[in-house]
Amino acid sequence: MSPASANCAATGFRTGQRVIEPALPSILSGGRFPTFERLATVGYDFDLDELFEFGLQRLLDGISVLLDEKP
Repeated sequence: MSPASANCAATGFRTGQRVIEPALPSILSGGRFPTFERLATVGYDFDLDELFEFGLQRLLDGISVLLDEKP
């Protein structure tokens, strides 16, 4: 087991989780990221199928534009 994995197992934190959590209140209180603040405080129901379909559609839209271009 790597030292990072051992540390995560011992503390119960995921890698990087301890770094961002103490800074989160100051990031949210600045008003600079209102959408992130709303998602972090209200929560968001992540429907993975819906997110996958949304991302795939954007990707396919971009590919379609590239294929439609004339050289």
